[in-house]
Amino acid sequence: MPVNILTPQQRRQYGHFAPTISPEQIAKHCYLTPTEINKVIARRPQAWQQMGYAIQLMTVRFLGTFLDQHRVMKVPKILMTFAAHQLHLDEIPDMSRYEGNIEIIHSHRDSIREQFGYTDFSESQKVYEAWLKARILLAQDSELELFDLSTAWCVEQKILLPAATTLERVIASIHGTTLQGLWSNLANIAIRAGRSERLLALLEVSKETGRSLLEDLQRAPKRQSTTGVDDSEKRINQFKKLEVGALDLSGFPAARIRQMADYAVLSKNSQIAALHITRRLATLLAFAVIYEVIAMDDFLDLFDVLMAMLMSKSQRQAVQRRVGKWVELDAAALILALACDVVVDEEIDNHRVRPTIYSRTLRDEIIRAIEIVRAECRGSKQHHTLEALIARHRKMAGIVGPLIRSISLQANEQGQPILRQVAFVKRMLNNPVCIWQGHL
Repeated sequence: MPVNILTPQQRRQYGHFAPTISPEQIAKHCYLTPTEINKVIARRPQAWQQMGYAIQLMTVRFLGTFLDQHRVMKVPKILMTFAAHQLHLDEIPDMSRYEGNIEIIHSHRDSIREQFGYTDFSESQKVYEAWLKARILLAQDSELELFDLSTAWCVEQKILLPAATTLERVIASIHGTTLQGLWSNLANIAIRAGRSERLLALLEVSKETGRSLLEDLQRAPKRQSTTGVDDSEKRINQFKKLEVGALDLSGFPAARIRQMADYAVLSKNSQIAALHITRRLATLLAFAVIYEVIAMDDFLDLFDVLMAMLMSKSQRQAVQRRVGKWVELDAAALILALACDVVVDEEIDNHRVRPTIYSRTLRDEIIRAIEIVRAECRGSKQHHTLEALIARHRKMAGIVGPLIRSISLQANEQGQPILRQVAFVKRMLNNPVCIWQGHL
């Protein structure tokens, strides 16, 4: 079956010079060091021989391959000029004798292979295929991108490029077998773990809703409310019912697994169902493993937003309540200030302090002022916000409860007391009557 990674125009351009070449490209790929120039002119007394050898060397460095033997001198004029300049030739010699001498052309190519370390593609194909397989697994390149990367890699490794059709066939073959092997290995993990039926059931369309479970799990709930929290909790629990979170996929490239999971999210239910059973099962497994974690992240993001909104409202409520108490607090402060003036007045004897205070204000007023100050002036800046949050405990329970039920928290040694409190709240949520009876 023919493989067409390149367009006809790209295939014609492959292994040939572009119509225009910049001086920067020539300098990057075609510069010859003094040592290399000595290799070029060694045992080649004629200028046309030196020029022919240099042009072939520059061509293989620039293109990654030699030009056809009948077109060996069909190179841009800028390249000819650059070669003559490096060989210290006053002018470009007549190259007709070189173009027609097939024996010398092949002799120079053999010399370039030996002197400069170039190898044929067939000799290094196994190394190339190993690199290509790793690239396919670790990246998400298309076959056309792999073709461009392959030519660049071969040029860098001094591997002579094969014919375009040969490289296309190799890329298509390795790409197909590598991905097929990946899908097969993933599918086998699901089958051995007994999860294949649960995963395939994600595609079954419900008669009541007209939607599949996969479609329900693809998107996070949008509503920023306790309803959204409940929907997020249900989504996490649906993922947990698949029981794939504990399956070990660490031996597979994370980027490729994520790409497969994203494909399941971006595709329609019918597109996933149309895949070959092996790829379908592998795709659903990748989706379930990756998006169970993402579902938890979505839940935590929603929790963070709602808690920030709740804190903001509580802070505003605390400030409003505090402002409403300022008149009363000012009056209490003035009464206590009056009493303190008497206490610090050194002209008043100690035994006259209390009678003097009571002569200026009533004892009950002082007691009331103390109560007001103690109630409204706390050491913690967050005290009034905490009181406002406690007043909204039902709202808090609707946000914190699903978090505690759905997500397993971990902590270091310093965080263990918090985990114990979380465990207590979780037990209380599950059976509040028994918990409180035990404490009573």
